[in-house]
Amino acid sequence: MWQELEGGCEYCSTKLATKNPGPDWSFLESVVVICLRERDDRFAEACGELHYSGLCQRKPIFYRPDRHPEGFVVGCWDSHLQVARRLAERGNKCALVLEDDFYLTRECSPEEVADRTNSMLAILPQDKWKRFMLGHMSWLHLPYRANVSRVFGLFTHAVVLSQRGIEWVLNNPPQSFPPIDSTMAIRMSHSYGPVESLVFQRVTSKSDRSAQLNSQDPLMYPENMRENTWRVWLVWAVALLALFLIFFGVLYFLCKVRWRVALIVSIPLALAPLIVGWVLILTDVV
Repeated sequence: MWQELEGGCEYCSTKLATKNPGPDWSFLESVVVICLRERDDRFAEACGELHYSGLCQRKPIFYRPDRHPEGFVVGCWDSHLQVARRLAERGNKCALVLEDDFYLTRECSPEEVADRTNSMLAILPQDKWKRFMLGHMSWLHLPYRANVSRVFGLFTHAVVLSQRGIEWVLNNPPQSFPPIDSTMAIRMSHSYGPVESLVFQRVTSKSDRSAQLNSQDPLMYPENMRENTWRVWLVWAVALLALFLIFFGVLYFLCKVRWRVALIVSIPLALAPLIVGWVLILTDVV
């Protein structure tokens, strides 16, 4: 059920590694990849990507369970739970959990991805952050610091967990609905990620999730995991409009205020809770 990475690349070779150490992933205490026992094709792809990224230097291990009898949702939950238990046993405080269809962006080098990840992790609130999503699709994310956002994002294919994040997974047992990524997006506070994803999911082979749905899941495609700023603006616009209509309706219809006054007053009232919420998030209060 647990399997080590096969060697054979320049980073795995002691002789060559001395000349070319490759990306510095030393800030990660563990690297774990989830891959079904029956998916040797995905295992081979993941091994190749670990070698390309230089993550093989961290001596990653694979968690290779059998397909869960209760379906892919419970199976995904259970796999992440078993991995979290392993990380907790090791006493890890910063560990990377991957799913076997991950791959690094080709828009920059693995060295740059490692350096950017390390620098972004360093600016997170060390006593509060739970997860850092290297790849995500978020309908809502807020600018936090340079190149870092507070995200309420989907996908679990490339997540760095802190000790608090590991404990969160341990305290949330598998369930049939909703999926783990949706639950994390809603209930897992202090989640962060790069403004634009650094790690994507492969679409060259069907995902285990799509295979059970008997269809290609459009959310798996890389273009849906990029920044997609329009989604963020859409969410904010809808929220602002809803608050404006509520305040305007209360002032105009219930309080019998003139419509011009209700219009002028409703705008700052609608903006106030959004601004306050943003400030609370940026100051790590929530």
